[in-house]
Amino acid sequence: MKRYYRQNLSSKGLKNIESGVIERYSPEFYANLNTGVLEQYLEERNEKEFDKHEFNWFNVSLPLIIGALFVLITCYIGLKIGMVVGGTWYLIYIIGIALKWSDKQIKIAGSVSGSIASVCAGWIFVYTALYILREQGTVHFSWIETMPVAIIGSALLSVLAVWVAITLRRIWVIEDPLPLPGFEASLTLLDIAQKAYAGTTKKVKRTIQNVVSLIGLSAGFVFLRDFPLLKGKSIFQEFFGGRFYDRGNIMMPKDTSKYFWANFYLSPMLVGIGWFMMLKGAFIVCLGSIVTWLLINPLAVYFNATAYDPQIGKTILINNPMLAYSNIGRMLAIGAIVGSGLAALVKALPRIKGITSLSKPQGNTLLRNIKLTAGAVFGAFVVLFLITSKSPLVGFLLPLLLILLCFFLSVVLIKIMGETGQCPVSAMGLIVLIILILLLRALGLDPNTTAILGILAVTAFCASVAVSANLFYDFKVGLYVGNQPRNLIKAQLIGVLPGAVLAGVFVSILALNLKELDLLAPQANALAAITNAMLGFHVNYWLLIGGIVIGIMAEVITGRGTAFALGMYFPIGITLPLLLGGVLRFLWEKKLPKLKPEEKALKLVNTYAMCTGLIAGESIMAAIVCIAILI
Repeated sequence: MKRYYRQNLSSKGLKNIESGVIERYSPEFYANLNTGVLEQYLEERNEKEFDKHEFNWFNVSLPLIIGALFVLITCYIGLKIGMVVGGTWYLIYIIGIALKWSDKQIKIAGSVSGSIASVCAGWIFVYTALYILREQGTVHFSWIETMPVAIIGSALLSVLAVWVAITLRRIWVIEDPLPLPGFEASLTLLDIAQKAYAGTTKKVKRTIQNVVSLIGLSAGFVFLRDFPLLKGKSIFQEFFGGRFYDRGNIMMPKDTSKYFWANFYLSPMLVGIGWFMMLKGAFIVCLGSIVTWLLINPLAVYFNATAYDPQIGKTILINNPMLAYSNIGRMLAIGAIVGSGLAALVKALPRIKGITSLSKPQGNTLLRNIKLTAGAVFGAFVVLFLITSKSPLVGFLLPLLLILLCFFLSVVLIKIMGETGQCPVSAMGLIVLIILILLLRALGLDPNTTAILGILAVTAFCASVAVSANLFYDFKVGLYVGNQPRNLIKAQLIGVLPGAVLAGVFVSILALNLKELDLLAPQANALAAITNAMLGFHVNYWLLIGGIVIGIMAEVITGRGTAFALGMYFPIGITLPLLLGGVLRFLWEKKLPKLKPEEKALKLVNTYAMCTGLIAGESIMAAIVCIAILI
């Protein structure tokens, strides 16, 4: 097989590998990552040095509980800013060091929580679109009919997608290793855990105390900001509400803002997420908001643009920036999300080399297991979709196409992630939704059934490809750590069903209160807009096409077109706190004294854990506020 990604092997590294004396986490070890030779050596060595304590039920149960508790937090953040933030990894890492777990055990624990978070992606990005469409009057459904189908579909297709990662492991982890930018950070943290420096446990316990304190502070702040304590108003709203403050927003007075309007949302969570994103990532998102609020909206007002307003059902004159955003800026942003996703996929297609290696059997056992799993999943989907659509043809063709798309696009997604470090799950979902709606309409289904079936299928698809990509990432890191592949697979599968069930419940609750909780759900809105457009409902196609062009240009110019497009969709008050978090991290790193790499990495992971506290505190209190509103 031709090698596309192998790095050059150092002479000393080759000598140490041939002598069998190269040590994990040594300088020569790090110097020869992605060479192919080191990976094959470690694969053989891992088979001989099996650690029977690597996988035990306590090490799996604890992250399963933590991951399950964080599902609500993950869903809230995903609907708030359109990103799935895996903060549980840092808490599990800190707890693992405190409990003196080995690097292998911590990696297994992280795989369980990562699997739960991955399944959530399909529900956050896709399933929410059903509730948006119902709110718009496009579809009618009962959650009793849709949620079980999406839960079962997500779990089944995720099991099938796991086999894609297993098949690619030999090709792109060992023989011709994909670089997977950023995986070195996880490896460095596991290096620190294994070395277990003197005094580390004491420092870790102190960090956990700090995290708990920050959860309390963040939750307390959000309680003051949002909880309807005084006559249906929060304490902040009661005392500060007016022209310059409203529901957590410090803002310009709307009545005096003809062309420009800006705000700043008081959110510990957004500042914490900005820290994770770093300055460049946060700036690109903020730049998208700046384009919408300081360029597109003012131009729309200045030129007296008109647009169809779905809330009142007629064309209106755009005479203020809020109307410009609601009826022009958001539709352009939705188009930009679609365009950036399409551009990212097109850019990735020439990179899909070596894909024909999948046609060569990796062993009779592997091939037989894939066929058996695919057959079982196909049969289950036939029953599910036959019941939902009441059409034998749909019940047969839809599962067949969904399984084929899952196999092919899982490979594409892993390839993109391996080369860029990015995992554009929602972009894949947009493409699959378009294909499935075209199929279902061609088969004669009515618009209501088409929309429901298409979104349910894409929910399962996005959940499954996210799980496949997460497992591939675990294979990559686990090879260097010394994990057995079968243990990583078990850890991944353990989290799938609990993640699907909990995500279904929490996303449904949050989706019913998108407006009350100010949840923007950008990807779900984009899917809803595409569904409306394809089913013939009122959509401004010129704005949608213009947005697609902007998204394509953003992807070509920045390489992070989706981040830019998400920024276009957000109010500027959401992205400014993200930028603040990125700036604070940049300044912190600038002032950080010269330390050894291990010490610097430990300080950084401590900040990650504390930012997770900020994120968790706001998300938990937001859930409490949601319950208070419902009651």
